[in-house]
Amino acid sequence: MERIVKKIKLLLFIVISIILVFPLKTEAFSGEVDINGYISTPMFISLHGKNNIVEYGTGKISISSSITNYSLYYQTIIISEDKENEIKNKSTETNQKVNEIIRDGTKSQDEKIAAAKEAYSEMYDVAPNYVENNWIQTTDGAVRVELSQYIGQVRFVLWAKLVTDSGTYYNFNVYSVEGTKEDNITLNKTTAEVEVGKTVQLTVTTTSGATVEWSSNNQQVATVNSAGLVTGVSKGTATITAQVGTKTATCVVAVKEKEQVSGGEPDEDGLTWTDFSNASITIETEDYGSPSQKNKIVVNGVTPIGADQNAINSRYQMYISTNPSDVPDLESDDMWTGTNSHGTDGTSKIKYLILPNKYQVGGDYLYVWIRERQYKGGWKYRMRS
Repeated sequence: MERIVKKIKLLLFIVISIILVFPLKTEAFSGEVDINGYISTPMFISLHGKNNIVEYGTGKISISSSITNYSLYYQTIIISEDKENEIKNKSTETNQKVNEIIRDGTKSQDEKIAAAKEAYSEMYDVAPNYVENNWIQTTDGAVRVELSQYIGQVRFVLWAKLVTDSGTYYNFNVYSVEGTKEDNITLNKTTAEVEVGKTVQLTVTTTSGATVEWSSNNQQVATVNSAGLVTGVSKGTATITAQVGTKTATCVVAVKEKEQVSGGEPDEDGLTWTDFSNASITIETEDYGSPSQKNKIVVNGVTPIGADQNAINSRYQMYISTNPSDVPDLESDDMWTGTNSHGTDGTSKIKYLILPNKYQVGGDYLYVWIRERQYKGGWKYRMRS
């Protein structure tokens, strides 16, 4: 007898262990498929605002006129984008399958109904099953989805349950709408100061973690990239805006001139930068023989820094445009063109190697940016416009 009791205890332990280790599988759909089309779920969930006749996040379930005595219920289940696509793909597959069943001349009407029910049941199994205790009764078919809980795109399954004298029927549909909860957005700085050619990083915090769009109201003074990195271009003030949906946050950035190092003394990085305070731009024509004449952009009033011509050429690059808002990216090498420091009179000047033919001398107003670069533990840049 004692051995039998021990065996029973051991068996119970094994059974309990199996239940704990292997959770029960979610129940598949086991209700009655609405094969007769008694239930028509909403074509869409209203996107009207509060001031319109139809309230945002509402819809209406319609019931066939052949059903007179019934109770109607609904519930919603939030789903992922992947699940939405899975359900839609299965729905397309099922509809094709049912159409083939209808056209099958070898099946009787009862056989067709049974086969269609089976096909729809397989489709219902793909959707997340309803929760029996979560049904909400509606007396007029009106459905309300609380979109105010969500930010951005909301995807959900709407289940409908129709209880009649002859039986209980189910149907569902999938929807994707915008949530109405407002996002909150804040910047780490509301004001900032940066020198010409240097950068300051702005970081943004949002409720939703949605993608942020950055912009500058004055790109001739400061630019900002998609990561919120602000670059000082020229002396002045610019407002940097971070935007998510309709929500914005701003930072006023004051750009000041780079403090010039006098007497060849190095800056805080140990680097000496060119003094452009007296710089002026002219266009000159030089004879190089082949082709005979080329227009050059020449920077006057500046003494280039470099041990030889090659060093000077490597140190300075130019970017030109007819659009003042077309500000180059300071660290994007593809945007900058090397210069030629050698003049016909043997002097060293910073010159754009050749003025492209698309710019007409005397016809275009040109904007010129000069980038100076030096290497110390990585490339360091300054930009003048």
